[in-house]
Amino acid sequence: DTKLTKDSVLVCFHDADFSLFYKDESMTTKYTPEESNIRNHTLAELQAMPITQKNCAGVFTDTICTMATYLDICRENKVIAYVEIKWVDNYLASNSAAGMPHVMKLIKEHGMLDHCILMSGVEKCINWIRERPEYDSIPVQYLGMTGGSNPTFATIKAWAETHEGDIDPECYQVLSKKQVQDCHDKNIKVYAWIYASEDSCYAKKFPAEACHHFRSGPHNKHIDLNSTAFSDYLARMINVIRENYKVDGIMFDHLRYNGLYFGWSDKDFKSMTTDPEIGMTLDEYNEAVRLMAGTYNYPIAKN
Repeated sequence: DTKLTKDSVLVCFHDADFSLFYKDESMTTKYTPEESNIRNHTLAELQAMPITQKNCAGVFTDTICTMATYLDICRENKVIAYVEIKWVDNYLASNSAAGMPHVMKLIKEHGMLDHCILMSGVEKCINWIRERPEYDSIPVQYLGMTGGSNPTFATIKAWAETHEGDIDPECYQVLSKKQVQDCHDKNIKVYAWIYASEDSCYAKKFPAEACHHFRSGPHNKHIDLNSTAFSDYLARMINVIRENYKVDGIMFDHLRYNGLYFGWSDKDFKSMTTDPEIGMTLDEYNEAVRLMAGTYNYPIAKN
């Protein structure tokens, strides 16, 4: 995910707002929503603030990564750079292509024009690429999700037909064999987008396998990623999608819990405090609880 700083440096960060990562010892947010937007800070300011997260796997501290660093890592390791263009100008749902010259200039400077894939759900951004002949050879994928104002399958397919692009439809809710075949008949590649840790049908059938939310308990969609049964099920599902739907690739999202508030069952507690690979003391576990609860403003009982 690309975001633009105040001094026009591209950084890799999922959200435009970084406030979840920068709180004081009492877990009070240090910044207002406007102050915590990446677009209002220079790179030097952002990198002077170490990002810290603490969860059951330990404490992780680092600084924000620039897109230039990411591209260099990909080039040095001979890996295709996969870049999601999501509100580059940091105004949510702005549908603006204002940041695209920065993105493409950087990719070109780092010698990755022939070694990258660009994906976005922001139509103006992918149109900006396709309107420029010098970028004709770059694979472009239009992401289509369900719900809200997200583009539908029909929308992304219609775009791909006229712009020589590919598509990433959300697999479980909008993809069918006929849709895939219709796309292939028009030389459109289809990459099935999957939430790897979410499956409402599986959670309903096997409620004991559900992931535990800190406040509400077993979830109706998120699955315990420690479940070997779910891992086996997911592997079978991938084979079904690959063999029966003949998709060109599978995109995995949420190869982790979608929020630190998941993974707090009694079994998780036992694992965190007794598994030698995790090795948390009770005090460390309580500290992780405090940090997580403070992040989301959850009340917790002192004991």
